[in-house]
Amino acid sequence: MNNFIRLFLVLSLSLLLASCSSSKRPKMAYDQKDKGAVQEIESFNVKASAENFRKTAEQFNQDSNEILNKNKKEEKLVRRISLTEGKAQEKKSLKLIDRNLKIKNLEDTEVSLKLNNMNIRSALKLFAGLVQRNIIIGNEVNGEITIDFENIKWGSAVYAILDINSLIMTVDEDSGLLRVHTKEFFAELEKSKIDNTIEQNNNLASLEIGGSVSNDGDSGEPMITEIFKVFYQSSTDLVESLGEIMGEAEGFTMVDDEKNNQIVITGTYAQLNQAENILNKIDLEKKQVMIEAYIVNATDGFNKNFSANIDALNASATKNGSDRITFAGIDTNPSNTTSVEPVTDSSPEAISNTDLSDAVNLAGGAFLLGNIGMTKIKAVITASVKDSNTETVSNPKLFAMDGESATLTQGTTLLKVIPASGDVAGSTVEIPQNLSITVTPEIVGESRVKIELTLANDAPGEDAGDDVVTNEESLTSVVQINAGDVAVLGGVYKNTRENSETYVPFFSKIPLLGALFRQTTDKDDKTQLLIFLSANVV
Repeated sequence: MNNFIRLFLVLSLSLLLASCSSSKRPKMAYDQKDKGAVQEIESFNVKASAENFRKTAEQFNQDSNEILNKNKKEEKLVRRISLTEGKAQEKKSLKLIDRNLKIKNLEDTEVSLKLNNMNIRSALKLFAGLVQRNIIIGNEVNGEITIDFENIKWGSAVYAILDINSLIMTVDEDSGLLRVHTKEFFAELEKSKIDNTIEQNNNLASLEIGGSVSNDGDSGEPMITEIFKVFYQSSTDLVESLGEIMGEAEGFTMVDDEKNNQIVITGTYAQLNQAENILNKIDLEKKQVMIEAYIVNATDGFNKNFSANIDALNASATKNGSDRITFAGIDTNPSNTTSVEPVTDSSPEAISNTDLSDAVNLAGGAFLLGNIGMTKIKAVITASVKDSNTETVSNPKLFAMDGESATLTQGTTLLKVIPASGDVAGSTVEIPQNLSITVTPEIVGESRVKIELTLANDAPGEDAGDDVVTNEESLTSVVQINAGDVAVLGGVYKNTRENSETYVPFFSKIPLLGALFRQTTDKDDKTQLLIFLSANVV
């Protein structure tokens, strides 16, 4: 009777264990009203993940800029290196001609005058009258002027008025007559005089009366050769661009010193100055783009198993010392496995414990081996539920020059040995299982970045004997985003559900005891992959 009570208690406890661990996690398609599949994305919150990534990307960008600013050396870059001996020629290019300088020292009479919004033509007439000078003012001169002079020399006062209004005043040496024109009109007058002189001299030359004057404006200026340093671009690229801008200037030549990344230019000082201004505007430091990816793999797994089994044998004979042997065991921890070893009885005349079981491994279950009279009974009941959640975050970062490609790889490479077969020699095959990212950024406008991206996240798969299994995740895309923004490039959501049951008809429907006649397995595995991308210009 004690064995029967023990059997009942063990079975009751086992059934209680199974009932407590039951779960209705899987929700199969046939449970739905429309018999359709159900998508339940519960692995992680996409918006929250994107926001967290944006914060970390901003912080990394800030730290990167601080490092770059500390490493940046402040030094003055000298672009031009002259090959001309002496400084006389160099000063010529910087000489300024002030047409009004003579007026500044023309009269020393001190004047005091206050004018408010007076027409400049009338003001100039007034100043000419103060020193009894005749004056002619061109029709193109116009505007108003406000002055407040106190005991200032006449020449200095007129010089200031001319300079601030872009006017030129000339004085006739014989008559003392003053003439006033705008600088633009004065330049046209001078050019007209030069053109007329050239035309007249050429006409005289054709009559063999006088010499000729070339109308080439650069013929009277020396040709200078200088070296121009290229700091940020390629000299070969800049030679092409500079040649298109300068055009076919007379006497202007360029030689590309590709080895030293510099340009040797020959021309007049005006042409060299123009070339320098152009290079200063097109030889700019290329910007860099910090690319950051955020790869999130989330797994939500659920697995429930329940099984019960009873074996019974009736013995016609028993052996002394083994007729009352009973084993019972309960293990409530599904993560550990307890092995119960029955006593071995090699007597052929009796039924021993080994006739029913060699060993039982318990993991969240119960085990009983005993007898009721001449009947040997084995009962094994197991029940377990595994609910797991894992999340793997990969966050590769790399800098790339504007318009240039950059690649980052991290991981392992497996070597698979292929044995020799017949006349074929043995060999090895490399199987990369890496996280790699290749990007080519292009800055568009002030704050947008176009990115050509190839991303691969390969990881070792389940063991398959001699074969190598690789879980592959890859993405190839071209996107355009604002600098500092976070974009979701793509993702994969996978949900595998299984609900299986193995049972004995009729008996499996008996309350409580029916659980001993069936085995059930419920699975619900979710995997989710999302790929985020951010770009910052540094």
